[in-house]
Formats: sequence, structure tokens, C-alpha cells
Amino acid sequence: MQHLLSEPGHNLRLDADEFTLTEQQEAAFIEALRDAPNSTMVLAQARDAVVGVLTLQGGKSRAEAHLTALGISVGPGWRGRGIGSALWQACQSWLMNTPQVRQVLLCVLARNLEAVRLYQRWGFVEEGRLQRDMFRAGQYVEYAGDGPLAGQALAPFRGS
Repeated sequence: MQHLLSEPGHNLRLDADEFTLTEQQEAAFIEALRDAPNSTMVLAQARDAVVGVLTLQGGKSRAEAHLTALGISVGPGWRGRGIGSALWQACQSWLMNTPQVRQVLLCVLARNLEAVRLYQRWGFVEEGRLQRDMFRAGQYVEYAGDGPLAGQALAPFRGS
């Protein structure tokens, strides 16, 4: 994670010096994803290294148990090679076989046009924007919230 956060102009919410999880805390996070009925993690590996990760982190309360938040990162040098799409495809079976999950939520920086186009190809549609949500490099940036297309079993980018 540190190498992604150290990348200039990255589109993640934290900077490298803010990511302070110990190995034990990271392991506990991964175990919590594994043990939650509405959460999962998929890894992409190449040359014995993790080059991409996709998490679906489910809501913890009864009111949000049907939701899962999508997080995805692909390492620099590996982008544009279909790894993100392969990660998304790898979790489709899990999503279809997890009846508790009815909505996949995704937030992406509006300036990250490549990612926005990718999520739209996956069937996500923009549902709104969070103005001045994050302060990065001396200016506020906005998030686009998306979710799945209506009519799908799944679905602010909201995928259905």
C-alpha cells in the first residue's frame, strides 16, 4: 500500500505518511473481510508480487448490511493491462452468490477520468458528487459517487 500512496498525484484518500497500520492490523483487516458475509478481497499477482487489489467491504449495521463498498488499486506500471477488469470479473461470481449484497458503492475522484470511464464500462452510473470532499495539492477535489445500473441484482457511483 505504501508504494501506491507514495506515487505522485495518486487518487487515494491517504498519503503515505498517514497509512500507519502495522502488519498485525493489516492482517486483522484482511481477516475481518474474510469473515464478514458481505465482504471479500481479491488479489492480482505477477512475478510473486501483489500488483492489484480489490476489496468489497460490507456495511456493519443491519441498516447497511445490503451495501458493500468497492475499493480497487492497481500498481503503477501495471495499469492499462486489464488487471482492474480482471479483478472485477473475479468477484462477479461472489457477488451473484451473496444474496445479502444488493448494492455496490464506489467513490472515485472526478478528475480520474480513466477510472470513471472504466467504472462506466462495468455498468456503474454516477449518482452524485461530493463537492470539496478532499483537499489535495493545495486545492479541493470532488468525488463522483456511482452505483450499478438499474435492473441488475447488484448495484454514490452505484453499480447494480
